[in-house]
Amino acid sequence: MKAHVASIVAMATLAILPGIASSAEFRQVTSGTDRQLVIEGNIETGDFRKFLDAVKQNQGQISTVWIFSPGGDFQEAMKIGRAMRALELASMVPTRNKFGKPQCDSEVARPTNPAYCIAASAGFMMHIGGVWRGGSYILVHRPYFERKNFRQLSEAQAQAKFATLQAEAASYMSEMGVPAQLQEQVLATPSDGRFVLDEATIKTYFRGDLPARHEWLVAKCSQMSDSDRTQLDLLRNRLARKSGNDLTSREEADLKQLDQLDLQEESCRIPLTESIRITAFEKYFQVKANVDAGQQFGAWVSAANDLGLDFSDIIEKNGFVEQPFPDASHLERAATAHSPMVMEFDVPRALGIVSKIAVFSPPNPSKLYEDQLLDTLNRSWGASKSSAGLPMVWQRQAFVATLSRQGSAGGESLVLQIEKN
Repeated sequence: MKAHVASIVAMATLAILPGIASSAEFRQVTSGTDRQLVIEGNIETGDFRKFLDAVKQNQGQISTVWIFSPGGDFQEAMKIGRAMRALELASMVPTRNKFGKPQCDSEVARPTNPAYCIAASAGFMMHIGGVWRGGSYILVHRPYFERKNFRQLSEAQAQAKFATLQAEAASYMSEMGVPAQLQEQVLATPSDGRFVLDEATIKTYFRGDLPARHEWLVAKCSQMSDSDRTQLDLLRNRLARKSGNDLTSREEADLKQLDQLDLQEESCRIPLTESIRITAFEKYFQVKANVDAGQQFGAWVSAANDLGLDFSDIIEKNGFVEQPFPDASHLERAATAHSPMVMEFDVPRALGIVSKIAVFSPPNPSKLYEDQLLDTLNRSWGASKSSAGLPMVWQRQAFVATLSRQGSAGGESLVLQIEKN
């Protein structure tokens, strides 16, 4: 009996919504050069290991975890949540539309199955592990045991196991900073019931950076006072609401200055959080992060092969997505853990034909990354005409290629621009 009762403890779960029972998928997505991880589906035994494998493969470059899950294994969810906290990862769940329903319309990540546009139960337990939390639609209830096994216990055994499970859930939520009154609400909601956290609660406790992290980042990077930030938000909102510009010349000058301060804050915050994340990765996995491992530098060279090709041919075979503009269009292929982001452009005089190409490294590439890339380009195209550092130029019969650095709020990237002769 002891062995049987003990086995039930491992089956603690958080409800799966009716009609949704597919095991979780773990897949990488990118936003520009930023790598993010999607968890979609029901959490099951073994998913913690899948999560770790996905994160480790990306060598500390995963920044955010998107959670589209109806529930599942409580123990696995807690393990993933604790790992997210230790690895300094952010978390995103669905937003809420004007009707109070879940919404998954982000261009960065969305579930492949619309039924998974939800973060419920075990999804909540993972989400609270994030060091930064986004999204606004969360369903909660208390964890429970598989009923087919739980019904075999005596009432006394069931009460003891239930009390232990409640205490474990409360301990985990306390560890993640969930306030006591919300813990009580979660644990008071039956397993066959669902409590939707209201927007005010989410905004207060589950949006943005963890309190201590927020205050530390403000102390490190802040360039604006609270009144400056309020003024910036007001000016931006006025511009967003109006079809025309109703700002005075003084307000336009104030907005320009405040935008510059905001950019300075981002230029501090982004590399700082990236550095923290790499340190956390190395501490957690006890290995030195090697962001250059397995990089496909040959993709930088082979990009030039698309010059002169028709957009439709490239879309069919190479995984590009077309981004239309009024006067021209471009194709875009997102970066992966090992390959660069590529953008391919046409020109008004030759619409739908690749005339220019831009290839992008991740932000702030290492010296080793730059050296390996230069070695690949020089071996493929001959020595560059420049010898005193970037920018470097390769003149070929069919094209000219220029490698330079370009800065943004996320840091500097290496950019290879290839243009047809």
